[in-house]
Amino acid sequence: MKSRLILLVVLVLGLGLLGTAPAASQELPQDVDTSPALDACIQEAQERELESWLCLGGRLSTPDGSGITPDDTEEPGAAAETIEQDEVLVSPPADIRSAADDYDSWCESGSICHRRVTAYVDETKGNAAFGDPTAVHGHFDVVIRTQMNGRSPRWNTTFIWEAGPLLSFNETRVQCREQVPLWPDSDCGMFMVDMEIGQFELFEGAANYRRNFGPIRSNRLDDASLYHANVEAYVWPQGLGPMGMPTLTSRTFECPTGSGNCFWSPT
Repeated sequence: MKSRLILLVVLVLGLGLLGTAPAASQELPQDVDTSPALDACIQEAQERELESWLCLGGRLSTPDGSGITPDDTEEPGAAAETIEQDEVLVSPPADIRSAADDYDSWCESGSICHRRVTAYVDETKGNAAFGDPTAVHGHFDVVIRTQMNGRSPRWNTTFIWEAGPLLSFNETRVQCREQVPLWPDSDCGMFMVDMEIGQFELFEGAANYRRNFGPIRSNRLDDASLYHANVEAYVWPQGLGPMGMPTLTSRTFECPTGSGNCFWSPT
């Protein structure tokens, strides 16, 4: 009798494990960028005793007397400086992803990450920090979601306050860039995230810590070429100087010759 009872328990446990196996197989892979670029950028800013600084990945920006600017513009002011190149890790392909549910938990221990949501959708997230010579004053996240749509991709952006004072964003935009070999990238369209002036604030509180924008539909991309999108902004943390945010760059995609649909470039 005792041996039969033991056998029954073993069978029940075995069936229980078999029953949970499919659920485990549905868990989606999560990538973590363990690059030290963000920490290296913060350390560099504090070693220079900069009065105000902003790091996104391994890129550092500061206020400038002649103006403020994101990267790769013709406006006056100092562009962001590369302190340490990010090792951007990429998630394995997954057919199912939560749609913007996990932005405040995905890629939180890294600096910049990419992930493929579906065959047509890809996301890039950047973690940013800002402060002065003595301390890191706060953190925020930036996410760009790119959806293939024929030859006119669509972009959504999300900005998330995580810690620190009020953040004022101005001229926050998605900048489409066509990659030109041996020459600077060319402009294929600039779009304010809110389709107005790209101005908003982030601060502590359930109603104010996160802003979602889009979708933005790009211009038709007629050239057979490689493309990407940058998120650019002016950021003014309360108590610090206004700064151009280092650009956050999406994954590269390709538009073929003729009228074929654009697609993600092999990674």
